[in-house]
Amino acid sequence: MLWGNDNKVHTTIRTNTMHYGELRSDHKPEVLNIVLAGASHVSFNIETNTSSQQLQAFYTRDRSYGGRSTVTLPLHDPKYAQFVALWFNTCLGFGSVWLRAGRQQSGRALTSRAKVLEVPIYPLDTLTDDQLACTERVFEAHADKHLFALCDMAADDNRIAMEHALFTEVLGCDAAFMEQLSLLRRMISEEPSIHGNKRSRLYHG
Repeated sequence: MLWGNDNKVHTTIRTNTMHYGELRSDHKPEVLNIVLAGASHVSFNIETNTSSQQLQAFYTRDRSYGGRSTVTLPLHDPKYAQFVALWFNTCLGFGSVWLRAGRQQSGRALTSRAKVLEVPIYPLDTLTDDQLACTERVFEAHADKHLFALCDMAADDNRIAMEHALFTEVLGCDAAFMEQLSLLRRMISEEPSIHGNKRSRLYHG
């Protein structure tokens, strides 16, 4: 189970589960199958502290369940898991979450469990086998690199490199589109309700 988001532990897109359970000796196989069907490699942060947390989505090495502040994303096909984990940690993926999130407190973005599946994402069914193979290469190259807090994404070389690989190598986006992403990234880092008056790495290193 991935119970929550610890910004001292969860600094890379690929991470470990936090808790494990043991099967009861008298468990029923049919019930176990139902339970396991709900597990996923991808969990979504529904209580995002944008001024200190690095991740909007996590990829766990083992299939897991969300907990108090995370929710498991029920993908209809696990082959999309790596793409989804990368997508929500880009400026475009995070931006789509933030626009729909509750923002009663500066530096926080709250997404209700009922609204998670309404957050826009690139249409997964349009990804070809070649694009998914490319996604796997991008994931392996970037998923274990440490990221800055979401509010510092404009100064985060590892996140920028991951985004560039995902959007150009997998999705085939051109230079003009990447320039717009750079602008969006900077707007996110400069938005007061995202950085929560934290000193930005963009200007202070």
